Amino acid sequence: MGELADSIAHELNQPLTGVVTNGNACLRWLGSLPPNLEEARQSVIRIVRDGGRATDVIARIRAFMRKTRTEVASVDINDAIR
Repeated sequence: MGELADSIAHELNQPLTGVVTNGNACLRWLGSLPPNLEEARQSVIRIVRDGGRATDVIARIRAFMRKTRTEVASVDINDAIR
């Protein structure tokens, strides 16, 4: 469980760090005189991208954790190898 939690934290931390970094950059670009709107716009695009990555990580984790029925069937190993 600890390794799974570490993996989840790592996968989520990367895009969230990107969101914070790009948010801070955007504020700097907007705070300059004159504001650099193109750089700010690029920062917001990266924020949206990284937010989407975090959402995808959560969706994959939820799909992985969903309880599904496992189908059990007999398999002839020789047929599977051929």
